[in-house]
Amino acid sequence: MLTLSDRLRWARGLTELSAKQLARLAGLHETHVTLIERGHRTALRASTISKLAGALGVRESWLWGGSGRLPSERSIRAAVREALIAAKSHGEAVS
Repeated sequence: MLTLSDRLRWARGLTELSAKQLARLAGLHETHVTLIERGHRTALRASTISKLAGALGVRESWLWGGSGRLPSERSIRAAVREALIAAKSHGEAVS
């Protein structure tokens, strides 16, 4: 996967989350996530990468620059499942 947007789309696609759901888990606006996935936002803050990586359960270095091992589909799905459970237990709507 060549770009951050490719990696983000791939990881989100494994989870079956919508862009809106990922945005809520990451504490970002849906439009921002969509623009990143489309490659229209490339100058990102480290905090944005950190939030997205945390929500997807991937390393920031992998999401940012593709370095390191490709995260397993299983680990991404498990991390998102845990994040959804945590959000629901805190009364946060993620739909």
